[in-house]
Amino acid sequence: MHPSKVSDQGIELVKKFEGLHKVQPDGTVSSYRCPAGVWTIGYGFTKGIRSGTKMTVDDCEHRLTEELNEFGAQVRHVVNVPLTQSQFDAVTSFTFNVGVGNLKSSTLLRKLNAGD
Repeated sequence: MHPSKVSDQGIELVKKFEGLHKVQPDGTVSSYRCPAGVWTIGYGFTKGIRSGTKMTVDDCEHRLTEELNEFGAQVRHVVNVPLTQSQFDAVTSFTFNVGVGNLKSSTLLRKLNAGD
């Protein structure tokens, strides 16, 4: 019914739009406060991030894949219609950006499940 994971193309799309922020000259990635004032690192990770958190670029890429697949599991749980790989990647990217709660209450989900 749905793809089992986000495709490599979906991951690359998220990387392109999110961007990898605060890469230091030594190759580490540092946490920063996003415009909303939330501690963030890498491609927009917020869970468990605080001032002074550091990661490597490889850690950020690995975490992005893991988090996208976790969000993808939530997408599979709430979307009741079949999705192509591209649709699944797009809805998962949306969910990564706005959160699962916002997906659940979104017009996107309502229209998608209505077959619209």
